[in-house]
Amino acid sequence: MRGNSDQALRHFKAAAAQSVDFIFPYRLGSIKVLSTALKYNPTDGNAYYFKGNILYEKQPEVAIANWEKAVVQNPELSIAYRNLGWGANYYYNDIPKAISYYEKALSLNRNEAIYYAELCNLYQRNNTPIATRAKIFEGNVDVVRARDDAHVWLIEILILSGQADRAVAILESTNFAYREGETSVRNTKINANILLGKQYFDRRDYDKALEYFQKALITREEAVADRLGERDMQVHYFIGLAHEALGNRERANESFRNSVNQEITTTQQRSLNLNVMSYYQGLSHNKLGNNDQARRIFETLINNADRDLQAAAAAEVGVIFGGREAANERISRLHTMRGLGYKGMGQLQQAKADLDKAVELSQSNLWAQVEKL
Repeated sequence: MRGNSDQALRHFKAAAAQSVDFIFPYRLGSIKVLSTALKYNPTDGNAYYFKGNILYEKQPEVAIANWEKAVVQNPELSIAYRNLGWGANYYYNDIPKAISYYEKALSLNRNEAIYYAELCNLYQRNNTPIATRAKIFEGNVDVVRARDDAHVWLIEILILSGQADRAVAILESTNFAYREGETSVRNTKINANILLGKQYFDRRDYDKALEYFQKALITREEAVADRLGERDMQVHYFIGLAHEALGNRERANESFRNSVNQEITTTQQRSLNLNVMSYYQGLSHNKLGNNDQARRIFETLINNADRDLQAAAAAEVGVIFGGREAANERISRLHTMRGLGYKGMGQLQQAKADLDKAVELSQSNLWAQVEKL
């Protein structure tokens, strides 16, 4: 402003050489400053990155264009690639492109735990193979421990990879922060302990199986909706199986009764009627000799899934606590419901077709994988 362009250039170049860590300009007045800096020093990738951050909320296309210029001028700027991935996902809804940007960001900087969490979310929506997802965590376990969401993704990938023992070991040595409306940590703990218990059950080590099934009985911290249904239906069923295998008929029946007595308590769950976990409630009814009740559950699973699959193409996927369930995941869940209904009815050919389709649509569909024939 004083007309001393030489000194201005020196300062703008010095600014361009600084780290972008912990800097997030937000005032619209800063755009004039950054534009002036770029007039003097047009190779300043950081200034383009900062401009994109300021503009994204109001002018996302202009912001993304600035981030694109940022990585041209500074190809090592991993956070700008991450932001391009964010824009490709949330603004353009181009998941493959978003993944490519995130993978580039991660290749440049493997020490940002948030990159792992956000990339894994995209991988799930894209139905990327589990082996590809697991690969990004190799040698980076200490990094992802810095963020609960990234750490939970690591554990989920271990579970989906058949490494329930490693998942349980990590869970037993980790404390996660509580977040309102968040069910993922509880579900992850339940999944890991049930699957490890099943491994012992299949080896006929029923005492050890019972130990891990009981560890899966985790109290809900709030009446939050769960897309799969009430998990305690499933946990009590497996506890009952272990007691039955140990010859504890009275305690087995008590566990099966606990499974059938679980109620659907939240508005969202009531609107869903029955869901994936209802299958285990049906199995518990069978164990107690309540075959008519079991059959009604299995038939309802089939009929509800039929109805919702027919409507799925035209229906918009609902939003739960701000998170959108991808269409492939929702349809995979519906095929799981119908497949489990058929499996409960003993119609194994139809069950196999549905459960195979569920896994094809979503490799993250753990219980379709576990129950498929």
